[in-house]
Amino acid sequence: MSCQVKLTANLVDVSKVKDCLFFSDKSKACDTWLQHCEISVSPSGDIIVLAYEKKLVVLTGRWDSNSLISNFHVTFNEAVDLNDNITSVLCLPIVAQGSSSQIGPDWTCIVIGYQSGYVRFYTEDCTLLLEEQLHNDSVVSLKCQSQHSPRPDISPELKPEELYIQYVNNVCVVTGANLFVTLRNCRSYLARKQATGINIEAPTNPINPKKWGFVDQSTINDMAVVGLDLSNTFDHLLTASTCEGFDSRYRAVAPNNNLVIGVGVKPFIGFHYAIEGGAQPVLSDVAKAVASKLKSALPGWLTGSKNTPEKQNSTILLPAEAMSCRFGLCDLRRIASNIILAPNKKIAAISDTLGRVILIDTHKGTAIRIFKGYREAQCAFIQIPDERKVKHRFMKPVALFLLIYSRKKAL
Repeated sequence: MSCQVKLTANLVDVSKVKDCLFFSDKSKACDTWLQHCEISVSPSGDIIVLAYEKKLVVLTGRWDSNSLISNFHVTFNEAVDLNDNITSVLCLPIVAQGSSSQIGPDWTCIVIGYQSGYVRFYTEDCTLLLEEQLHNDSVVSLKCQSQHSPRPDISPELKPEELYIQYVNNVCVVTGANLFVTLRNCRSYLARKQATGINIEAPTNPINPKKWGFVDQSTINDMAVVGLDLSNTFDHLLTASTCEGFDSRYRAVAPNNNLVIGVGVKPFIGFHYAIEGGAQPVLSDVAKAVASKLKSALPGWLTGSKNTPEKQNSTILLPAEAMSCRFGLCDLRRIASNIILAPNKKIAAISDTLGRVILIDTHKGTAIRIFKGYREAQCAFIQIPDERKVKHRFMKPVALFLLIYSRKKAL
């Protein structure tokens, strides 16, 4: 089977983008300079963001009616934070409240993860809207899941809108309902402040993420949140007996688990499960918090403490709920680098450092096929519907294709 690759966009001045990013490091401004950058393209195809260390470049597309392609020009070129390196970027389209997602986004939010653990949200002109430090370690990657599929005629089902922030040992899941309301309020506050010039009280809406920790895997280079895994009673009893033995205590009804696949080292692929509902707070932590509140409310002469101004405490981090790694695929010589989920989340493609691409079944935990000879491979999935006419609109046969790009082979 063959296909044709069509040109849809053009980067007007590539040398200018390269000079902006590698102005102080000419050694990496070679033919493979894109491999050193963090890149994100908006799903709507109107914004491209590139970052290297502290430098950030934003490209905005303009439609050319003569050539019938979009030309991308540099609209922002600065260091957004002089004291922190950028480790990941993400373009997040935001739909206007009360509008349908089929008419296109109202604006695009640029999400940037930093080495210090901060995640900052910016407007299209890189004005800061919101910042959160969810963990005190470096941000590894930023991923998101949209509610609607890009092709509703192929996948009409709805999915929860979520933002995934991966750290070295955990992953934070932010629900889209809370995040989008907070970003809209911050953008409205910024517009009122710029219009009136008066310092208005900033909105303080918490995003309340869920924080899941990786426990039984040595190194995690990438992860994918498969979502809710509904198991039957037999699988529930089998898991309880296998993990804790014959005399284990178990629930009568199987709990709802969220499946997170982590790829890296020891094991090569780990299947982690987080119980829906979150962990209960420890009683000792609750007792310490209550005692601290009572002590601060009492007068100083009663507790024997001096009335000195208290120092500002550091950011209170949310504790991570430990996930259980029930099983995995082990290979001591193999190091996984990336994982890409299929649109139906039933299969995934994993690339490693030995030039292999492994296709796995996400729910059964088995390897379906191994493709060899693809070093530094980049993978993606694409769905192609049957063009023949059928009676029902959503009953068209759909073919799922795996795309593998090998940079060294240029294939």
